[in-house]
Amino acid sequence: MDKIVVPIVGSDRIEGTLKLKLVLAAKDAASLARLTERLPELRAVSVAGAIEFSRLFASPQTPVDVRRLSADLTKVLRAADPGIERVLIVEVSAES
Repeated sequence: MDKIVVPIVGSDRIEGTLKLKLVLAAKDAASLARLTERLPELRAVSVAGAIEFSRLFASPQTPVDVRRLSADLTKVLRAADPGIERVLIVEVSAES
């Protein structure tokens, strides 16, 4: 999946950006084929999940909790397609 960039919003302003690149691990070959076809929709779900994570847990001054981010994205993406085994975060940064 292409890189996702979402804002990190503080109490009343944008404090930085959360940048991430992820890989969707499929449960089987049939799921992989379906995920490939649905990639634009799954990207939209990923962006929404990243925005929610950023709003609640991200800061440019602290390391990103990649375990929590992966778990949160896995949960929302599995709801969109149960063929997803898990979400692997291959790049992540929080910058001001």
